Amino acid sequence: MIVGVDFGAPQRTRDQRRKIIAVVAHSTGWNSYRIDATGMNARLLAGEPPGWSAKELVDELVARPARVVGFDFPFCVPHALLRDPKFASDIGYEHGAFLGWRSFNSWIAQRLPLTDPLDFTPFAPWRDRAERSRLWTKRATDIAAGGQPPLKDKFQATFQMTLLGNALLAKVWESHQYRVLPVASNTHVWRGFLQAKPADALREVPPEAWVCMSAGAGTKGPRLCEWARLRLNRHLGLSRWLR
Repeated sequence: MIVGVDFGAPQRTRDQRRKIIAVVAHSTGWNSYRIDATGMNARLLAGEPPGWSAKELVDELVARPARVVGFDFPFCVPHALLRDPKFASDIGYEHGAFLGWRSFNSWIAQRLPLTDPLDFTPFAPWRDRAERSRLWTKRATDIAAGGQPPLKDKFQATFQMTLLGNALLAKVWESHQYRVLPVASNTHVWRGFLQAKPADALREVPPEAWVCMSAGAGTKGPRLCEWARLRLNRHLGLSRWLR
């Protein structure tokens, strides 16, 4: 069983069920998969909102482990901030800088329990407009794509996905049913016979190929982002794209 999850991070459970959508595919042979209307997919056809709350999804994945689960949410913290001890101490971390994903992931999970509603208050220092010059650091992908800093105020909904996504992954990891593998922008991907880093591959995308699309509804209107995609090599019979 392979599960793909499109992600969102509203505070309330009822709103999460409209944003967190899971689709399950079952292998029927080499390079062949079937998506049916049973099991987890039954929600997609129900009269209620078709998705899951973060807690409901964690409980389901732990109770009925899948072979592979892919989550589509951004890890929108520049590496420079992960190496910044003040960035970590702002939300109570007392062991210096986070340095890497694992320590960041673990601490976020401790500070963001999967309650209804979610409480993002512990992360208020990361929204401090007086600290813009320090917090509005760009990632390599932002620089390559001409994007905005991920912690910029009007994109806080995207940052909430990073927080909730990390809390969810921590719970999945703690179940000992899964190995959690984040895919960083400097991870090599295969395109034809060559390996490339996603950040480098983005530089090949011509300006006219980027499309402005909404990433969902925000409190002040659509969350508009610039999107593009590149085809990668197929794997296990599935098409793969860098988006």
